[in-house]
Amino acid sequence: ALLEACGRFLHASPASHERMDAMLGALSQLRSVHRALPPDLLAELDAAIAACRPAEEIEARAAPELPPLQRYVLHLLHEQLTAGTAEVVVRQLRKLPWRDEPEVGRWFAAAALSAAEVRFHAIPLLATVCSHLLPFQEAAVLRVVDGAVEALRLVIDRPGIDFDAAKQSRRRGCLVRLVGELYAYRLLDSRAILRILYWLVPKQAGVWGRVVPITHVPAHAEAAGAEPAARPLLRHGEPLLDGPADCGRLRMALSLLDVVGGFFSRGLARRRLDVWLVYLSRYLFCKTVSVDVRFALHDTLAALRPQLVLPDSYEQACAAVARLETVMADDQAQGEALAHELLHEAAGAGATSGEEEGEEESGEEESGEEESGE
Repeated sequence: ALLEACGRFLHASPASHERMDAMLGALSQLRSVHRALPPDLLAELDAAIAACRPAEEIEARAAPELPPLQRYVLHLLHEQLTAGTAEVVVRQLRKLPWRDEPEVGRWFAAAALSAAEVRFHAIPLLATVCSHLLPFQEAAVLRVVDGAVEALRLVIDRPGIDFDAAKQSRRRGCLVRLVGELYAYRLLDSRAILRILYWLVPKQAGVWGRVVPITHVPAHAEAAGAEPAARPLLRHGEPLLDGPADCGRLRMALSLLDVVGGFFSRGLARRRLDVWLVYLSRYLFCKTVSVDVRFALHDTLAALRPQLVLPDSYEQACAAVARLETVMADDQAQGEALAHELLHEAAGAGATSGEEEGEEESGEEESGEEESGE
């Protein structure tokens, strides 16, 4: 009844047209899925949608005419790319006129990102194509990497409750998987992955009342040492981006760790990830974790750190974070070693001296690799 009364005005108004159109699309989808509803209710839904968006106003949108070369790039990445044709796709991409046609790099990046968002099973293959194409077309591959990271940051900042939540959830999962696979093929370094993890769970996100994570840090502030943080609500009615019942950020962090966690098993990367896990242990007490997320969390942490022991209470988690931050302020290396002790202090004495020496050597090697990569 409300849609029949004012839906036409809301749909025609420029201020509410997009949200109204999204809601009508969601209602149409529900109408097509739930066919077991009573006939009178289905008739009312059809009448409400027709009142807001009459049939004479619905025009078929013609697909934009794309250049033949762009259609061929889309064909290669969306249709031809399979486990058995990856090498053929790479050869065909190398034959494209990259120098004569400057738009080929942009077309390739857009096609790769769009394919990753709709073909979840082909994301490792897309990372393989980018890895093999890097020695020949570095600028185009870097465009894909930058686009994936930036798109992931944008969907992280997007509120989790909207009319298109299911579609955004699928997109977030695909982008997280793509970033993880790019790291697995050495197109990203460990510092980029840790930066994304701190986007998802900033250091202050586990403090009661700080429910608005701040993921974007300006370049000049980041150069001065600023990090992603969180803040309380500034006004009544402000969107609650990371409420107690919203586990979207936690799901994304677990999905990313499932892909890249095996590479953070030793050295400097392991120690830095241990610091983030200390903050994660406090963050978990601010969430109403559902059963499926609890099982996913258990499986991820069991594969990542088999002997990890989480705090028993929020007070213990806050005390561990305070102790870690005090030591990190004086000596970062000692703070990273303390993070390992805090995560394993109930499981035993920790690693042996030989393992610690091996971690230090591998950490030095990895830091050298990261500097050369940067």
